[in-house]
Amino acid sequence: MNTLLNTALGLAHRGVPVLPLRAKRPPANCSACRDTACGGRPHMRTPGPCRCPLPCHAWAAATTDPRVLASPQWAADWHHADVVAYHPGGAGLTVVDLDNVAAIEWARAALPATRTVATTRGEHWIYQGTMRSANAVRAGVDVKSLMQYARWLGPGTGHMTALPDAVRVLVDQAAPVRVPVRPTATRNASRYAMAVLDREAASVTGSSQGERQTALLRAVRAVGRFVAWGDLDRTTVEEAFTRAAESVGLSPGESRATIRKALNYSIRTAWPRKTA
Repeated sequence: MNTLLNTALGLAHRGVPVLPLRAKRPPANCSACRDTACGGRPHMRTPGPCRCPLPCHAWAAATTDPRVLASPQWAADWHHADVVAYHPGGAGLTVVDLDNVAAIEWARAALPATRTVATTRGEHWIYQGTMRSANAVRAGVDVKSLMQYARWLGPGTGHMTALPDAVRVLVDQAAPVRVPVRPTATRNASRYAMAVLDREAASVTGSSQGERQTALLRAVRAVGRFVAWGDLDRTTVEEAFTRAAESVGLSPGESRATIRKALNYSIRTAWPRKTA
């Protein structure tokens, strides 16, 4: 059996919802779930009827059901995965993701000690309790709990303690509630185009510090075809993604060039709209 799958099954047995990741990202949605055409899963922010047997919808696909994890539908994704991810909120946990030495030093001075797990560049501090997730709450610090996933990098060391008010206050004060950035409807905007812009902007606000630019590039390219087809106004799209980028700590100067280039590429390469 796949080593990662074995790890996932062990975590699931302990009540930790898990899913496969490849290059730090969850599997792409299947064709039926693409652009959330299925309506989404029942426990997502906007509840939907989706019961897809595939690992679609990122964190929302995380499960403790061994039959699902070991199912033929998930086999290919485990084969291509390079790490196991888990849904901290689903396990009753919050992960304070410290991305560099300065962030670790801040945490040692400001937060109570708890279980820690070494990461590539920093540490995960894991607390008992759940809360709203938020990225870039301060330099090098993300908070992952509800509606987020984190990489499983081992059990860590130290005694796990209760989620402190300091983390909740940090999120409330430093990070605005990140809801999907919905554009103002233009005359030609279709409901579907607006829904895609809403979803892709939300994917940017949900990206971690090391993935922000890549997430922005990918999201803008996914929306550009609607500008080419006249469904969305270019200015509306640029403003929506600029706000989404700012919410995760990217300055307008950092984001505008990426948005402009990604839109130009997507518009230039967009296929003609399919007609019945």
